[in-house]
Amino acid sequence: MTVKPHTRGAGIVLQNNISEEKPVFPYLAAIEEGVMEASNIGILKGFPVTDVMVSIHDASFNNPEFARLTLKMAAYEAFRDACHQAKPILLVPIMSSPSLCPMNFWATSSGTQCTEEPGYKPGCNDKITVLQANAPLTKMFGYSTDVRSLSQGRAPLPCIFPTTTR
Repeated sequence: MTVKPHTRGAGIVLQNNISEEKPVFPYLAAIEEGVMEASNIGILKGFPVTDVMVSIHDASFNNPEFARLTLKMAAYEAFRDACHQAKPILLVPIMSSPSLCPMNFWATSSGTQCTEEPGYKPGCNDKITVLQANAPLTKMFGYSTDVRSLSQGRAPLPCIFPTTTR
């Protein structure tokens, strides 16, 4: 079994390289189940593995009565071992949060901790200021509380999930 990174958003792609003459070919579904189960359980902190290509090259079994279970367990362990050797990383969700803030609260709302984030972009018109922040999800909880407190509840802060990063 070979595990390689795939394009973002592709999910788990299984590629069968086992010939149809092999006795294991009818049990290919069990191998796929093992790989999918291992990917859903994840390798790092229980988060699922995504966007990888898994190539299945060969498989064998000794007892045909237990072939399905044996191959599923072997595929599960092979996938986990291959992923551990690849040194996977966790992707951090980056949230986009446009907020409309009345001008009389602009000075206090713009002075919060999120203005130090690289994705912070203020925009103004006569009566309303748009606070635009892109920040890791873990920082958004404190930031949203700060903005609501500083604007006396007049600047709601929606969180939109546009992307992830390392």
